[in-house]
Amino acid sequence: MLKECKRALPYDGMLDNGELARLCLAGAADLKTRGIVFPDGQDVSFTFTEETWIDPETGEPETDPMTGENRTYEKVADTSTLTDNYLMRAIITYVKANFRNPPNYANLVSSYETQLGQLMVTDGYTDYSMVPGESDPEPQPEPDPEPDPEPQPDPDPDPIISE
Repeated sequence: MLKECKRALPYDGMLDNGELARLCLAGAADLKTRGIVFPDGQDVSFTFTEETWIDPETGEPETDPMTGENRTYEKVADTSTLTDNYLMRAIITYVKANFRNPPNYANLVSSYETQLGQLMVTDGYTDYSMVPGESDPEPQPEPDPEPDPEPQPDPDPDPIISE
C-alpha cells in the first residue's frame, strides 16, 4: 500500500514513510466510518519501529550534537493485506488529497467523494444488516389533529340588493 501511495504522489523529494503510512491508515478509517466494509482478511496496517542512525564510517550510533543522545528515525514496515483495487484507489485518492497542500485539493476531494458514493451502492462494500439484538423502532402513532373551530356567523352580513 505504501509503494502505491508513493507512486501516486507528484513529489520528487524525500517522502516521509511515517506520514504516508498514517495517511493511508486515516483513509482506511474514513472509509470504515462511512460504512464501507473491507473484504474478509483484507486491511491496511503498518508496523512502526524506532531505529538508531548508524554512522557508515565508524559503524557507531550517531549522536545529536545538541543533546548527546543517539539519533533515531522511524522505520515503517507495510503489513497491509489489502488487494481490492477499488478500496486501494479510494485510499490513494484520500492520501493525494490530504498530503501537504495539493493545488487541486477540491478536485481530489470531489473524486474521493465520488469513489465513496460508488462503493456505497456496490454490492459487497456495505453491510446494512441490523446489529444483533437491535430491532427497528416501534412506529409512533401520529397525534390527532386539533379539531377545527366551529364556524361563527358573520356579524355584519352584506345585504343582497335585488331590483
